[in-house]
Amino acid sequence: MKKLLFFAASLLIIGCKTTQKTTQRVKTPEVTSQKPSTGLLATTTEGDLLGQGEVQDLLRTPFRNWFAPGYDNYKPDAATVTKLRDLTNGISIKIFMGTWCEDSQNQVPKFFKILHDAGFDKQDVTLIFVDKDKTTPEKLEAGLNITNVPTFIFYKTTQSGGKKGPKGEPKTKELNRIVESPRETLEKDMLKILSNQGYKHSYLE
Repeated sequence: MKKLLFFAASLLIIGCKTTQKTTQRVKTPEVTSQKPSTGLLATTTEGDLLGQGEVQDLLRTPFRNWFAPGYDNYKPDAATVTKLRDLTNGISIKIFMGTWCEDSQNQVPKFFKILHDAGFDKQDVTLIFVDKDKTTPEKLEAGLNITNVPTFIFYKTTQSGGKKGPKGEPKTKELNRIVESPRETLEKDMLKILSNQGYKHSYLE
């Protein structure tokens, strides 16, 4: 068994909608602190995470109870993951999820397992926890049309030397997104997005 070397390591709204093949098992790491990873992260009165955090926040109790087995038990398709390794250059991902949401609890651990197996850089992943209205105090969801969680948004960095974002960060454009659940599997949907195969998420006709 290898220890994971990546990312630190209830009232349920039905479907978490708006109110309006690897062979080697990789185990999740032990969390080193019970403190939130960032100053932007808060906890609701119901005990759910809210704001911008990191995957290590899901390794704290009680979230570890569903994150760890979901991560450990998922075996991404090895052939698909191999193809993904060649497609991650210039890619960044923004994840919106709810720790209160069953779909998020199911899909997010699997997604991080795929990222680990594909060698995806943790610095290129932004993890945002939303409330049941799909909002955060800092309005991190503003303009992104987050109606269901989890939502995985894939961005591609534009040409180097191009126009920078408002905070000097590299300019990016959205490629596509996986919304709530995959059409096939997370890794196969991700491959379609990164290889420009005309992917449509579950809420597009």
